[in-house]
Amino acid sequence: MQNIPSKHNIIYNAAAIELYKLQPPVAPDDLLEEYRDFGQYRWFIDLAQFDEQLMLRMAVMLRDNLEKRGKINRRDLFSSLRKMAARIPDKLIMDSELSEVLFEIFERLIISGRHNFSKTCLPGYQQAIDTVLKKVVLSDAAVACLIKNADVSFRTLNRIVRYPAINMAISKWAIENVHNDRYRHKRIGMTALILNADPDYVLPMQLLDEDHLYFNQYDIKALAEAKIDLQMRRIYMGRFVHESDETYESFDPYINEDTSGPSSFFSQQNSLKQDFSDELLKDKFACRLMKRYYNWRPYPETDIDKFLEDMDKLFYKEQKSIYNIVQMYAIGHSHLDANMKTKLL
Repeated sequence: MQNIPSKHNIIYNAAAIELYKLQPPVAPDDLLEEYRDFGQYRWFIDLAQFDEQLMLRMAVMLRDNLEKRGKINRRDLFSSLRKMAARIPDKLIMDSELSEVLFEIFERLIISGRHNFSKTCLPGYQQAIDTVLKKVVLSDAAVACLIKNADVSFRTLNRIVRYPAINMAISKWAIENVHNDRYRHKRIGMTALILNADPDYVLPMQLLDEDHLYFNQYDIKALAEAKIDLQMRRIYMGRFVHESDETYESFDPYINEDTSGPSSFFSQQNSLKQDFSDELLKDKFACRLMKRYYNWRPYPETDIDKFLEDMDKLFYKEQKSIYNIVQMYAIGHSHLDANMKTKLL
């Protein structure tokens, strides 16, 4: 049995750190009694074995200071919470007190906005608490809050679709929203949630057809928006060149060659030629594309106007294979026991 070092006998030196990396230590029960202890022993906490009580104390410190600025280093608390969550053994966090505190942090950062973080640093903190919550089983009230706010953020939707245990309320939500356009890109996860409640559920082939038609309609709008965006940029850049230098009054990036030397405006990395290129249109289009669960290469590799035609060819040629893969992955992502999964496969 591993000896637990006392709070006052923890030695901070390079040799101890290397030893703890090889054999993560068990944290003393009294290690974190106040925030000053966190500042002093954070290096040890970041190396210690997963400890629910230690994680709870850090989460409470963070929750109590989400709207305060002062001596509490919230960034370090987020970082240590995330590192502790990464060391969770292959099990779920069932502790109700810990799950309630972690979800309150999640709710305040992503749903209600009850914090005072700047817009610059907020996404990083949202990602951190989102990661921490992955293996946490939530209360019925917390699950109801997630379902109610499914459309608030992609993070709330992910926490529903990737919920780590069977939950009948979530399965019911998936059944009710099986035809909802907002969640068609989550077809595999939605099917897995339905299987959790009804292992005999068979995914209708027609549903995949409806998904494909919706994705096409979405991408047609995305392509139109990308072309408008690029055209507006070209108009602006054309005016900029015309007003700033009469030399380039009649510049045509498709005809004219850059002969103005290495220090010219056109030789810069973000040159006017790039603003008129087809590659920039591809970039703008790719950012808007619907994430299709059957397209593993979302970036257009051919002529952008043929993208939808290529998607049609891919889908209708491989429709049976796509159906089998979606069904197989859904079974794999479900939380049914191994025997049931084997039977369904």
